[in-house]
Amino acid sequence: MENSVIMNNGFNPKLIKNVDLVGKYDMPLIRNEEIGKCKKFIPFDKRKVYGNENVVVHFYLYDRSFKQIINKPEKYKNELMRFKAVVSPDFSICYDMPITRQIYSTYMNRVLGAYYQNHGIKVIPNVR
Repeated sequence: MENSVIMNNGFNPKLIKNVDLVGKYDMPLIRNEEIGKCKKFIPFDKRKVYGNENVVVHFYLYDRSFKQIINKPEKYKNELMRFKAVVSPDFSICYDMPITRQIYSTYMNRVLGAYYQNHGIKVIPNVR
């Protein structure tokens, strides 16, 4: 049930506005950019503890810890902008998942990374 809510709300056309789609599955492209050195990487669920612009936010957590970002990515835009960069969200991909679910998780990783990048946030692509 919980996954179906995420799946149904996942496609939001405004997220891919001005984003290049590439490859067989039209994955959003996260452009290469220089990040520079950073002080540390912190998990998304601890972001309110840090105000340091030299910190990178990552999503190496259980999906439920950051699933809200799928439904309202614009809500977190200004908050994430204060950090040096973010790693594109790491939605679970397991070898025993149906391939469609694996593709969807990859798509959401890329679409959110490209969306934040298009709004001035530096993004480090999470690639599997």
